[in-house]
Amino acid sequence: MAAVIQPQSGQFPTVYISFSAEINAHTTESLIAVFANEINQGKRDFYLMLSTPGGSVMNGLNLYNVLRGLPITLTTHNVGNVDSIGNAVFLAGQTRYACPHSTFMFHGDSEEHLWFDFLLKTAMREQELMHTSWSDINFGHSSVFVRYKPEYGFSPKTYRERQIPIPKKLTQELKEFKSKSDKTCGLVFPTAGCRPKLNFLDCCKVIAKRAGLAPANWWLHKFRATAATRMLQKGIDLKSVQRFLGHKDIESTMRYLAAQQNDVLQKRVEEVW
Repeated sequence: MAAVIQPQSGQFPTVYISFSAEINAHTTESLIAVFANEINQGKRDFYLMLSTPGGSVMNGLNLYNVLRGLPITLTTHNVGNVDSIGNAVFLAGQTRYACPHSTFMFHGDSEEHLWFDFLLKTAMREQELMHTSWSDINFGHSSVFVRYKPEYGFSPKTYRERQIPIPKKLTQELKEFKSKSDKTCGLVFPTAGCRPKLNFLDCCKVIAKRAGLAPANWWLHKFRATAATRMLQKGIDLKSVQRFLGHKDIESTMRYLAAQQNDVLQKRVEEVW
């Protein structure tokens, strides 16, 4: 739901509003009412902190049009995840920001979505993605193997084969994708001639441009770095993350482990003793 975060009187002219909810008729009306109330008090500079799973397209477009039509300066900031029609609301801001580990989800070509969802949730390198075969995927145990592929002249970096666990939701999406795929081709993401797909980076930049983002800021390694960071943030131990990523040494994995704030460390020290 929407909430106004009030700064101390006279300190800041900006009105900060937090919206963390599904977009529907009720939440849309509530957010518009918050803006209207503040505007009627003479406020003109707004900062909308947004996290939403999306929702009603009609209400989302209505909210976008209202925010764009108001006589205000609006900054939007993705503070968690902005999905589906929530992206339209995010784009209502004249200035837009996103937290380092926030996410966006756009509906588009289902195969495009699967390419990059797989890349993110496996934390694979580009060459590993290109050469993934159906035989590498263990549907029963929700995992994928990175193996030698002599038929393509491919070997894993540092010559290390490994097994990567994947979410069950991704496993189900892969099952559905396989049922529609060419049964004569063993690659998961092949070209029309059953050769490894070589242009994932180009596709990524095209999608970024389509979404109104700067293509120059998008690289395939970002998916791998994001996956590593999120796994560590969620408490998966360093050695396991090192194994999933295929790093030769622990130092390569540790660069994704951000230093914790002093207050968090103090709390944990107190819990230990």
